[in-house]
Amino acid sequence: ANPKCMWDSWVQPYACQRACSANKIYNATNCFQDQACYVKDLAPFTCLTRCNLRPLHTNKTVCESDLECEWDYGADYCTERICNAESQTVCELDVRCRYDTGACTRRCGFHAVIDQCARDALCMWLPGPKQCVDDCRTHLLEETCSNQTRCVWNDAGYCYTACEYAYNSLTTCDADKLCQWDWESDVCQPKECNFPTQSTCSGDTTGSCEWTASDKRTIDVSFTGLNNATYFDLSANSGCQAMKYFQIIPNAPGLVSVVFTIFPCNTLTLCPTYASAKSAIQNNDATCGCKYIHTKASNQLVWPGFPVNTGSTSGQGWTTTAGMTLYVWDNTNQALSGRIVLEMKCPGLCREVCASHMTLANCNNKVYTGGDCQWDVTNSVCQTKCPYFPVENDCTNRTWCQWHPVLTVNKCQLKCDRRQYTTKQTCENDPLCWWSPFTTSCTSKCTEYYTEEACNSQDGQCYFFGDGKCRVACALLGPTRSTCRTAGSAYCMWNDDNGQCEGNCAVRYNGDEAGLIQCEENSVCEIIAGMCITKCPNRLWDQIQCATDNRCMWDMENSACDATCTSRTNPDWCGWSSMCSWVESSIIGNYTGYCRHECQYLPMQNVSTCPVVYNVSETCTCLLYTSPSPRDS
Repeated sequence: ANPKCMWDSWVQPYACQRACSANKIYNATNCFQDQACYVKDLAPFTCLTRCNLRPLHTNKTVCESDLECEWDYGADYCTERICNAESQTVCELDVRCRYDTGACTRRCGFHAVIDQCARDALCMWLPGPKQCVDDCRTHLLEETCSNQTRCVWNDAGYCYTACEYAYNSLTTCDADKLCQWDWESDVCQPKECNFPTQSTCSGDTTGSCEWTASDKRTIDVSFTGLNNATYFDLSANSGCQAMKYFQIIPNAPGLVSVVFTIFPCNTLTLCPTYASAKSAIQNNDATCGCKYIHTKASNQLVWPGFPVNTGSTSGQGWTTTAGMTLYVWDNTNQALSGRIVLEMKCPGLCREVCASHMTLANCNNKVYTGGDCQWDVTNSVCQTKCPYFPVENDCTNRTWCQWHPVLTVNKCQLKCDRRQYTTKQTCENDPLCWWSPFTTSCTSKCTEYYTEEACNSQDGQCYFFGDGKCRVACALLGPTRSTCRTAGSAYCMWNDDNGQCEGNCAVRYNGDEAGLIQCEENSVCEIIAGMCITKCPNRLWDQIQCATDNRCMWDMENSACDATCTSRTNPDWCGWSSMCSWVESSIIGNYTGYCRHECQYLPMQNVSTCPVVYNVSETCTCLLYTSPSPRDS
């Protein structure tokens, strides 16, 4: 087949005729006259076959896979792709087209469907009228921006699409630093508390905003140059990281040779003009005082990643320090000004107070709260997380928080009964919490209360002992003598007088005068060497423990720790134990005699200790007893 020929099957009589592409060789006029052909471009002259006449192009998929064709959704047939010219002259002859950044593209209003519109970075789709329009970013002047109801002029000096027009879903809305989703109206709205600095945030008079130092905010910082070099002090933005940039020449939206260059230091002394800095830029050296970090010509409306070195477009970011020098150089000699906006991530964030989030989902969503809020299940309200109250008074004034002075960091913590633990295991896996068998719920350990008032306000579950420590109340731990001994032997005792498990004397009464008076009044306590101690029968000790105190002996008949015979000061008390016997002698105290061990229970290794222990000269018969028992005194 001859590529210069084609079979004309559209007009009878059918015949072989010159192909459209051959017209540029033989006669360009024929291309304009032949209805089967169309002119794609003038320089170089290009004549092509109309798309609807090409083989299989009645199929939409085949049509749109052809780079020279597109589907006409209105007339439902394959037609020539508009704005496909290579030359700027031909492109701008067509009112449907614009020539931008070296390519001919269609104006937004001529994208017929949403997919075409979405593929064009300079266009946006309006779902209401189902129309493709210019993206607000393309309006480089405040006046033209403000004339569009869907557009808003930013304080940083650029136009952007109003949130309610830009997004119709929660995810895309919340991803924009300027917007947030309104859950009540299901509409994207401007972000609340969008103050750029701590001082402006603190100056909010509504009371609905607060500053969070632990989070980061995204801000836009704008710099303008007029065909010159300018040094900008960035001390107010120190520590911020420039991640993206937006670069425009306000009066020239098309391809204009205006160069923007940034040096991360003051280069005005060594390189006062762009001409003097050009060599350092080309050679990527520090002859101006430091190496440049950004250089780019013309408008950049799609927020590219901010580079950190020559030619980089990877967007690695730049952490600001003291300042920067911006060179704006217009190679067109039109004295055009240029504006560059750096999108920065900076320490600190102004956000809505936690109480403004009315649902658990919003409260726990870091997009809205920065992770500073927590849902209070008791009151069904969103609260500030307790660790954000580092001062004790601030912490204890929050009903959902508890102060833990022994913690090294984050002393203010959420109360255990609000941590949503529903089982004993999950509760007690938390070192600050205890599963109360009395309320079958998770609560803070008694040992985590450090004042008498806080300890004794826990519905009787905790008791503030005389040694200044809060513990589980003994009455709850051991309702019987055996359970009292098992559960609370470390600090509890059994009181035979009232049949209750209660705090032992040492931890119940402190050593001051008032404490010792109370000690004397308690029948199960005694004062030894100025300290209040529990009497041996009430200590709940086993045989080994009992042997550690020479004031106590093990009662083998009753399997209990009891007072030694020699400590019993009257005949009745002495007679309570079969291991003891009363010996009549001279008057001792109020009685004539004293209490001693029966010989068979003497804790001795040989019989010679018998008269030594009793301090008498009489002879007694003693049995050798070697089982563990206390030494008498």
